[in-house]
Amino acid sequence: MELSAEDFAFMKKGGNVLIAIAEPVDYDRDKIFKPIGIDIIKGTALLAEGHEYELLRAGLGRYMLLGDCVYLKTSPEGLEQCGVYEDRPAMCRGFEMGGDMCRHMRVNAGVDEPSEEFPNLTDLLNRLG
Repeated sequence: MELSAEDFAFMKKGGNVLIAIAEPVDYDRDKIFKPIGIDIIKGTALLAEGHEYELLRAGLGRYMLLGDCVYLKTSPEGLEQCGVYEDRPAMCRGFEMGGDMCRHMRVNAGVDEPSEEFPNLTDLLNRLG
């Protein structure tokens, strides 16, 4: 996830565990590593094909969130939703429902079936060898 220093502090304050990939700086960077997850046992990053490095805009850092966001709450109806929706970080405000990242997350959470286009992390790890 890409976070400003303020959004990073907000996420940490709530108790989220974040691993820094690149700290924010005051200039754009065009080749910053962008993992989609970590194999905890091997300690290696899992990479999506063709998305190993991406632009990172000035003022943003790139972080990995370990586990579920602590702000994610379950409603009485059993639906998961943001518990701090009005105050959520820009990264979360810009998350596109139904977009590629959403679809990957739904597969990894077991909500949707894996496909060739959107494999689960185990399948992706097997592909990477």
